[in-house]
Amino acid sequence: MVLDPSAYERHFATVAEPFALREPTLFHDEGLQGTLEQWEECTADLVLTPTRYLDVGENGARALEEAVSQINATDTSRVAFAVPVDARWLTQRLDELVSLLRRVRIPKALILGSKDKPASSKQNAQALRRIFSEVEETALLRIDLAAVDAMVHGASFASIGDTASTRRAFPPGERSFNPDPSDTSPNVLVPDLLGYFRGSTLADHLRADSLRCSCPPCADSGENEGAGRVGRSLVQLQDSADTPRAHAHNLAVWSGLWWELSGSHVPACRSRWREKCACALQNHEEYSRRVSPVRDKFRPSKALEYWAQPHH
Repeated sequence: MVLDPSAYERHFATVAEPFALREPTLFHDEGLQGTLEQWEECTADLVLTPTRYLDVGENGARALEEAVSQINATDTSRVAFAVPVDARWLTQRLDELVSLLRRVRIPKALILGSKDKPASSKQNAQALRRIFSEVEETALLRIDLAAVDAMVHGASFASIGDTASTRRAFPPGERSFNPDPSDTSPNVLVPDLLGYFRGSTLADHLRADSLRCSCPPCADSGENEGAGRVGRSLVQLQDSADTPRAHAHNLAVWSGLWWELSGSHVPACRSRWREKCACALQNHEEYSRRVSPVRDKFRPSKALEYWAQPHH
């Protein structure tokens, strides 16, 4: 269990205040050391530093440098350095980010901030692989299936958000834009496509008897309904009331995927992951034939295309 104070959701980092510090108490001093000591009293296995949101501008860069200096001067035991950077760091300040992360003496937890999907582009996918290959003891949190690619390529641990809003960090004061607020259907992880899609999209563009899933929660659902068929059609997950079932399905799918990949040595694990991504690309083409060419809802992300390529 990881405790995340999530200071980056409320505050921008500055050189004067790179962290959101707690008030000193009778038993804890002021400053970062005292704040971390208070957080470490919880029962979590790991505590993230209360790092504020690091914008891509010069102020954010100077704030990250100051945060690195402060965390290296503290005495910690169960702490990881949270690095909530705007996703534009991956294209505009990547060399600087890698250099600063390599200076940190404790584990790091990278969190990408963006109003859109922060790891869906080829450039960001490439940058993340570079970070995990060059910086030891680095994790990737609050992300989508980019977490799997990160783990395959050297991340120490990763987390996949349960909802769309927890698969990224938003800049303080901002939230995602929903083009259709009336659509309350959950996001469903489609195993064949290695991607998340609105339940309404699946219901509108796929046959009712298609996309049957036999992950444990879906298999249990099929048995409970007494339908006489294995599993459940993901097309059924189209209402807000289906959100808990969609979350259970999503968790079962990606955890099962990681269980399958992690049973291999690194070269075989990477090869198998690439093959799964390549297969998902082919499935996107197949699924697209089931919908109108004008309303193609199943185009793969550039990141998936990159993951599917052989790299040497």
